[in-house]
Amino acid sequence: MKRHFIRPSLLGMLLLVSLFVTQVTCMRVSSEMAVHGPDGGAEMTWTEAERSYGLPPVLTFTSRGPTSEEQGPESMRIEWAIVALSLLVWWCITMPIGRWITGYVRRDGEYAGPQHRGWRHPAAIVGCVLVGCLIVGLICAVVYKRTLGAPVPFGEMVHGFMMIFMIFAVPITLIVMIVRRWMHRSRVQQRGFAVENVGTPVQA
Repeated sequence: MKRHFIRPSLLGMLLLVSLFVTQVTCMRVSSEMAVHGPDGGAEMTWTEAERSYGLPPVLTFTSRGPTSEEQGPESMRIEWAIVALSLLVWWCITMPIGRWITGYVRRDGEYAGPQHRGWRHPAAIVGCVLVGCLIVGLICAVVYKRTLGAPVPFGEMVHGFMMIFMIFAVPITLIVMIVRRWMHRSRVQQRGFAVENVGTPVQA
């Protein structure tokens, strides 16, 4: 793999943030346990609640109180090793895809790939898809809340519907743009990648 395929691009960064946020918020695990401890010379039972976010867990919130409803201040723990490893893995996945779709500037100064600007830029298209998923998720959450009156918090319903639509919409959008990229290469009869001169400086 050539170096330009792991260099950042606007589309790659947008995909990186979207995938990382999905990983962190897609799974939430809550657990409670009874804790026995002395209180004024007598044994007293406390309830300790723990909520973990992410798959694998990235954020963990822990609180303690006399009951499940009455909980004291929370403590937060961030798994920095998992965060760093996840970002590295997503970087190695998203940056080649973003660079392949948007194209890149070769060392000879020639641009490899279709030059799309404005609303036709791949990053703008994916951004519009994400905004569309948010709007549709908001509408579905409002309809679901008014018709069924679910006890789930409204914000969580919006997030859940948005994640569902993102899982389908974003990959389909990327597949369409990859196919469009292949069609562009076929029209210009380009095969493989240009041989680059290592001694030539990279142009911004």
